[in-house]
Amino acid sequence: RLKDYISQGNLSSARNLCTDSNTPLGRMLDKGISRIGKPLKDISVAIENVGKLEIYRLEKNLSTLATVAGAAPMVGFLGTVIGMVNVFLDMEAAG
Repeated sequence: RLKDYISQGNLSSARNLCTDSNTPLGRMLDKGISRIGKPLKDISVAIENVGKLEIYRLEKNLSTLATVAGAAPMVGFLGTVIGMVNVFLDMEAAG
């Protein structure tokens, strides 16, 4: 649809489509569409700048995710060990 809107000259609908998607790609395309009519270099630089900003936004919480991903197997292993200890205690109590 985006390509159709642009080829028909309906830039406001194209920008609305990009804005409504609320994705990094949508924001990059919106910036490019807003620069239509300007030199290609300006359009390219604007899209690159938005892309860098989107990368920053995506990476800013990556360390938290990495910490959780690293700790999750250890928590699972701890649960296994606790379960085994409980089983052995139950076996000892049963005789």
